Amino acid sequence: MDGDRRHHGADWMKALATHLRSHHDRRIFALDGILIGAGDTRYLMWGMLAAAAAYVPIALLALDRGWGIRGVWLGLAALIAVRLATCGLRFAGSRWALTGAPAA
Repeated sequence: MDGDRRHHGADWMKALATHLRSHHDRRIFALDGILIGAGDTRYLMWGMLAAAAAYVPIALLALDRGWGIRGVWLGLAALIAVRLATCGLRFAGSRWALTGAPAA
């Protein structure tokens, strides 16, 4: 019975992370492409570093606590959430869309 509960927990985490990936990955990739095309790669670099700063501690904690694949999925879900937030916030503003010299 205990093994069934662990398996159910892993299925739940996998379902959550799969949902996040399937719906948000497309948005992140689209926003990445838009921001790369606009030459806003420096912002993307900092956004990815922020996402890594969310993922790495969770992955290390998962390793230390023996969370297994559930910890990896949790870390990936955090990475995806941070990437979506940083890219979405940048896209919602207008600084990425500025090209050339500002109009006088």
